Amino acid sequence: MSNKYDKIVSMNIEKKLKRIKCVENTIERMARNNKKISVYSVAKEAKCSRSFIYNNQQLISLINQYREKLSNKMNNPSLINIYKNQIKNQENQLKNLNKKMESDYQKEIDSLKLKNQKLQLEIEKYKEENERLAEKIYELQMYGKIDD
Repeated sequence: MSNKYDKIVSMNIEKKLKRIKCVENTIERMARNNKKISVYSVAKEAKCSRSFIYNNQQLISLINQYREKLSNKMNNPSLINIYKNQIKNQENQLKNLNKKMESDYQKEIDSLKLKNQKLQLEIEKYKEENERLAEKIYELQMYGKIDD
């Protein structure tokens, strides 16, 4: 009977070791892919319970180790400077685009103003011509050369 019991215990230990190795591999893969590493995310990715991870100090310390590495990596001054430079470049590009748009809009506005002035002059010209023709019609009617 103890032989069966020993075999079951041995199988459980073997199963636990395989599960630990699987979780370790998952943590390493997540770290390589720069994924967020937490007990929850590792348990979800490795398809195991959070309590399994919390009850294994080796896994907790491995998670903390990778979290610290990722934290140090993200706080790296050279990375921060790279991101700052990228942001500055994008801000400058945006400013240049805004200036170009403003310039293009101003050109369009100026063009429309000029066109509007020409049309106003044309309207005045037609008004004057209309008045002149109305006077001529009135004169012709007064002298009886045309009927109403």
